[in-house]
Amino acid sequence: MKENTQKLLKISNWTYALLYIPLFGYTINQDLYLLWLLLLLIGGVFALFKNRLIRPDMRLKISLIDIIVIVGLVLLIFSNVNVDVFIKQVIFFVVVISVFYNYTKALHAGRLT
Repeated sequence: MKENTQKLLKISNWTYALLYIPLFGYTINQDLYLLWLLLLLIGGVFALFKNRLIRPDMRLKISLIDIIVIVGLVLLIFSNVNVDVFIKQVIFFVVVISVFYNYTKALHAGRLT
């Protein structure tokens, strides 16, 4: 793997961890909302750095996918639908795993760098 690809993979792992773990953590312990908000802000800064390492022609597509997924997960978590919290968490993990799998597959295929 090229050096730029390894660098993008490392910062992408941190970015997605700092974006998705606080959302899941909020469903577990809502009293720590300031900590989750701080981690989300740090994850947003990491996302800016991550997007700068992506090829310019793919940057907009990846950024839009990230934004749509984050907004969708926030709406899922804060929705007042009569769905058990466990079901929301399962949906959350399925979405996160599928997004991260597709992103990593594209990264290893060389379509992002």
